[in-house]
Order: sequence, then C-alpha cells, then structure tokens
Amino acid sequence: AVLDLRYAVKKADGSTKTILDGITTVFEAGAMTAIMGTSGAGKTTLLDLLAGRRSTKTAAEYSGSMLFAGAAPNEVVRKRYCGYCEQFDTLIPVLSVRETLDCTAELKCSSKVASAQKRARVDEILKELGLAAVADSKVGNPAVVGAKCISGGQRK
Repeated sequence: AVLDLRYAVKKADGSTKTILDGITTVFEAGAMTAIMGTSGAGKTTLLDLLAGRRSTKTAAEYSGSMLFAGAAPNEVVRKRYCGYCEQFDTLIPVLSVRETLDCTAELKCSSKVASAQKRARVDEILKELGLAAVADSKVGNPAVVGAKCISGGQRK
C-alpha cells in the first residue's frame, strides 16, 4: 500500500518541484496493475520509489509511507518482490528470450531456490506472457536494419 506519498526534488535554482503529491493506493497481491498518466505525471518516480531505485534521502521533501504486506519494506524485500520493465529495455541481443529470463531468475531469486525451480518458473512465465513460441528465439537488436529479432511487444 502507498499512503499519502509525497515526493519533491530541488531544482537547480533552489526551488522545489513536487513530483508526487498525496498518492494513496493499494496493489493487490497476484494482480497486474497499470499505472497510466501523461508525460511528467510521476509514473516512473512512483515505480522507482516502490522498487527502491530512487533514494528517499536525496529528495527535497519525502513523506508518506509504503507498506509491503503491512510492513515497511527493506532493500531485500524490495528487490525480491518488486520489478518493472524500463521504458527503454536493456536486453542482450545475443541471448534468447529463455536465456534472458534465466539470467533474471538467477539475479532475482534467492540462492536457496533450486535451479530446477527457477527453470520451472521461467517456463511458467513464458506461458503466462504468451512467449513460449519465441522462447528460443534471439532477442535481437531492432536498431540493426534487417536483423531478426522479437517484436517490440514481445520485448516488453
């Protein structure tokens, strides 16, 4: 849950710019949530704060609370349970879709999770996202003219 979240940054001239002002919401477990708004509305800032990618210590003003299962999250909890796709992907073109997800599983899952479990979860995700048919296709680089790669929608 996000409760009365406010976030502002200092501008170069010393003034303060409010990015988030009184945001309150609940994210249901097991549900996908879309965060929509115009350019500059604070969508990425909100996601960065939730995922721990933006420090609350560098803001000119930060107030409110973020709770994960009713408790204030620490860095380990945020890294384990939060994730989102960047606006501009950073996928490695020479890896397949499956290899990309395998790498993510290795980085995000605890070392206590068996490799077989990680592979099984990757297979589940491929099916859930409708990517099973391209699982062994190279991600590719869409910036290279004529290069074979997965579609933009599949990349996201």
